[in-house]
Formats: sequence, structure tokens, C-alpha cells
Amino acid sequence: MNKVNDFIMNEIMNDEENLFSFIEALYAVATETNNFSNATRLHNWLIGMTSMAERDAIWSQLVAKNYNSETNIHRLISWSLSEERDLLNDDRRLLLCQAIIWLFTTTNNELRDMATKALVNQLINHIGIIKQLLMIFQNIDEPYLQERLWAAAYGATRNSSCFDGMDELGSWVYNYFFCRNKVYPNVLVRDYARNIIEYVSELSKYVPKDKSIIVPPYKSEFPKHLPSNDEIDRLILKKTAGNFIWREVLDKIKSSMVTEYGRGISMYGDFGRYVFQALLSSWDHQDIQLLSNYGVWLILNKYGYDPKLFAEFDTYAPKTSSRYPRRRYNVERIGKKYQWIALYEIAALLSDNFKINNEDRGKNPEKYVYFSGPWEPHFRNIDPTCLWQDVPLVTFPNGVLSYDSFIENLDNWSQNTKDIPNFETNLEFVDYNGQAWYMLHGFLAWEKHNRNAPMYENITQRVLYCESASFVKPKGFADLLKWLQEKSEATELGHVSDKIGVFLREFYDSPAYEFFSDSYYYGTEEWKTIDGYPNESTEIMPVYDSYLCESESNESQRFILPCRRLYDFFHLYCGKSSGEWCSGNDVICKEIKLEKDDNHCLLIKKDKLLEFLKAENLKIVWTCFAEKLVFGEGYITPKGYVPAQISGAYTLKNKKVSGKYKLLHA
Repeated sequence: MNKVNDFIMNEIMNDEENLFSFIEALYAVATETNNFSNATRLHNWLIGMTSMAERDAIWSQLVAKNYNSETNIHRLISWSLSEERDLLNDDRRLLLCQAIIWLFTTTNNELRDMATKALVNQLINHIGIIKQLLMIFQNIDEPYLQERLWAAAYGATRNSSCFDGMDELGSWVYNYFFCRNKVYPNVLVRDYARNIIEYVSELSKYVPKDKSIIVPPYKSEFPKHLPSNDEIDRLILKKTAGNFIWREVLDKIKSSMVTEYGRGISMYGDFGRYVFQALLSSWDHQDIQLLSNYGVWLILNKYGYDPKLFAEFDTYAPKTSSRYPRRRYNVERIGKKYQWIALYEIAALLSDNFKINNEDRGKNPEKYVYFSGPWEPHFRNIDPTCLWQDVPLVTFPNGVLSYDSFIENLDNWSQNTKDIPNFETNLEFVDYNGQAWYMLHGFLAWEKHNRNAPMYENITQRVLYCESASFVKPKGFADLLKWLQEKSEATELGHVSDKIGVFLREFYDSPAYEFFSDSYYYGTEEWKTIDGYPNESTEIMPVYDSYLCESESNESQRFILPCRRLYDFFHLYCGKSSGEWCSGNDVICKEIKLEKDDNHCLLIKKDKLLEFLKAENLKIVWTCFAEKLVFGEGYITPKGYVPAQISGAYTLKNKKVSGKYKLLHA
């Protein structure tokens, strides 16, 4: 053993290429229980390092810089994200998870996000292993790792359908995390720990002894002194000892952290102004620049950032920027990692000791209130409960939900309404298995690109369909339907805003969802009045909700969810397949799309909708709109040209979609 360690220290550690090859070899055999070089060896090597800074110098920056799709690390993560998660026994799963967890220290955001989702996937229905891992890593002072470990623990708990060990997990988290003099100072880690207990106590018999200690504010001490700009400048001079390159990387941290007007006019860092200041400004009794200076002090003193260790990496590595301004680099500086850690720690200290400005926010009349969770202000940076990929592409028999009547005469085509599919056929249809469905909400688009036509090069023909349902009480329904069919051009009666502060599996039973149920934020009141309708006592209920899953490293995803009334009535939960909402073993609603880049549609089984309407004594109305468009380089619209547009309103009569449409323009 000693000879092997000596060889590693003398022959491998001094050569970056050899060291990464060694790491790759460890990941190739990480899950082999009888292999000397499995994940246990990796774990023992990394916990043996004396500090986060040492680990980042040897491990984190090397992995961030060399990771790509051809590495063993990538292959392990990709397999862990697959649906073959039940193939491992507990011993191999524990090894796999340890190998994944150590990737959370890296500043490669794409890898870190993938590894988080991979760990969630492997821990679903393995509550005992979740507890084991939290215990194994409990004393490792690495906030970046702890943040994603607890995120994955919460995500896996929310996704699990096997509840064995839930009581023990809840009890351990309660006693280890919250029953102490000072709660871990990270605003995200606290939230994941709290929500594990909240969810476990809903599902199992476990009841925390004192639930008040798991909700903010927690116990911590706010610093008695916050450093000034001059104090930070002197600290940097001391740390750099005259070395120009060291001074440059420390100045990069300092300048990145500067808030608006923090060091004069027009001198601020993007992180300082658009992240740090934007998130912490709700604590408006605090000097934001002094808080920023305290963040720099934490980075250089508490976290141990050393320019000698990180100058080269932080100068040259983070060059793969995301496509969006002020979004996170794919590979970030080690200094930026410490800036994020400082932000989450300072937010935790502020939330414990000071109230936030609540003026003009929601229904609470108090001007200042304690922070309730990292959803407002929005600190959350990944949804660990969402493993769904993009929803599936679906086709239906008999040409349903399709259009192919494009012709070359663009002027005639665009003004002809006779070939627009009937709304009825797009609202009620049967799939290839003979199952009948209703459309609850859909935005459909069919296009033809005339790229090579001699007269119409780069011209696009498009048919747009908007169809959205609402629930209505029987009283006044007939008058509303008549008004919609004869006088209204509405395409959607009740606007639904995207939710971003709530995780997918937190709909509709979590502290975050309850916070945003206040209509100040998203207009989430169940019943809504109708714009322009003369009878204000008639209200509608949108049949869907909208969730935007934002990501720093990948494209954001939007999901359409059944509304809370449907969720509660059928006791729905997220299905295994993307877009499915199930009750028992039955898929009740599902989200689909018809084209690769198309928007999504939400469907419900016909018999289930009829069951719901009868039991709840409700009516349903669909408002529909369709139009044809021609656009592109070189296309000149004729004089007096108006594209074909129609709108309609439909309901159910004798279990069939029935209604009428009117011509708006042709």
C-alpha cells in the first residue's frame, strides 16, 4: 500500500496528464467492489486532502478542464442517467454514488448539473443509501459538494415510490442538521434539508419533535464588522506579495464582486450587480458593497483561495461561455466558485438575523418579514426533482393533429379558410390504441419552407392553432358560451404565467408552492374573471399550469401541468415517462408535442375528464384561434391582403365536442 501511495505521489501527482489518466482509471473500475482502485480509493484520496483549496488545486480544476464526452467520467454519468438504475446491488450503488458526488466540487457546470441528476436517478427508491451518503460526507467542509449532495437527496426522496427508510431519514436529518447551535450556513443546503423533512413527514409516520426549528430563521451569528473597500485592497496587496499575476486574479474576484456604485460611478462587476446585489437587495438595511467586501474576505480567508494555486487556471481556463450574456460559463474560475459559496453563506446569515423588505409583495401587510426560503429571492440553481427529458413526439391516426394542404399559390392559400382543420377534430381524438383523449391546452404550428422554389425562395407558410380549455360553473355558462361564439375573439380566457421558483415535483404540495399561491406573484387564484365579459360574476378556472425549468448549463424546458383541481381530484403524481401525470397505475394526463421544435399540448383521457366534470359539477369551454401566415425574404403581400383567421368556442354536449367558429379575416 505504501509503495503504491509513494508511486502516486512521486510519479503521477507531478504530471497533469498522468494524473488525469489515473483519475480516468479510477472511474473505469469505480463500482467494482473487489477492485483495489474502486471509488473507495478515490474517496479516501480526496478526503485526505487538508482543505477545499488543496482539493480544488489538485482535483477540481483538473476534472473541469479535461472532462469531455470521451472520458470514463462521462460514460459513468451517462449510464447513471439511464433507466438501468435497478441493475446494481447496494454495495455497487454506494460506490457509484461516491464517485459521482466528488464531481460536485468541479467548476464545469455542465458536468456538475449532469452529475446531480445522475445521483438523483441512482438514489430513487434507495432511501437507506441516501442516509448512508449524507453520513459519509457529513464532515467534509466543501459547500459546493454539500449543496448538490443535499439537492440530490431531496430530488431522489421526492421521486421515490418506495418509502422504506423514510422515517429514519427524516429523523437523522432533523437531529443532525437542525438540532445544533448553528445551522449549516448555506441558504440552499438548508432548504433541501428542510424539504426532506417536510416531505417525509407528509408520507410517513415521522413527526419532528419541534417543527419550528426546521423553518427559517435559523441560528447563526452575523459578523460584527464588515470590511471597507480600503481594507479589502490592503488584504489583496498582502496576499499577492508583489506578484503581478497573483494580483491580477485577486483583482478579478474583487472587480467581479463590486456592486453598483460600490467603488464609484460605472464601476461594478456583472456578478456583483446582477447576481449578488440583485439577490441580497431585499435586505435593504444593509450596505450591499460592505456585504460584497465580506464575501471577498470569506473567499481569501475562510475558504482559503490561494492565487499561487489557481492563477493559471483562473486566467486561462474559463473560455467556453454560454450563449447568453451574464449567464454562467460552462467552465468557471475557481474564484467564481468561491463567489457563489460566499453568496449562499451571506444570504444564510442575513436571513437568520434580519428581515427582508416585504413592501408591495403579496398579501402579508407587514413591511418587513423573515425570509421564508430560497425561492424568493430566487437563489435556486437547479431542479433536482425533475428528471424528465423533453416530452415525446406523438402522431395520431386519420390525420388528426396534422396539416398538409400547402399549395404553391401563396396568396390564395393564405386567405383560404376552407382547408383549415376543424377545431372539433383537434379537441377530441383517438390514439392508435383506441384510447379517446381531449385536448386541454395546445399551441400547434405546421410549416412548409419553400427554400428552393424559383419564385418563393426562403418563404415559409405557417398554420397556427391555439386551443385552450377552462372550467366554468353551470350558472351563467350558456350566456358565456354565446358571448364567446358571437362577440369574443379571445384565444385564452385566463392567462397562466410560467412558474420558476417551484420545482416540478413540488406542485402542488410544498412550502415553495404555497408561497407562490399568492396571486401577487403568478395570478394563481383558482377562479379568474374574464376580460371584457360584461357579467363579472361569471368566472373561469384555467385547466393547466405552466412550469419553466431553468438551467444555467442547458436549454431551459417548459412543461404544461394539469391544474391543481385535477391534481387533487385524481391524486396525481409525475409519471416515469416525461410529461405523464398518473393516478395509481393509470396515466390520466400527458403532455406531448407533434414536431421536434413545436410547443407542447396537454391531453386528458376522455372518460377521466367526464368523470371529473360530473363529480365537481363543472362545465368546460374551449376557446380556439387559427390563422395562416406567409413570411420570408422576397415575399410581397398584395394590396388589401389580410391572412385567414378564425376563432371559435366549444363545449361538450352528449360527451362530444360541439360549438361553432366565426371568420375574423379572409
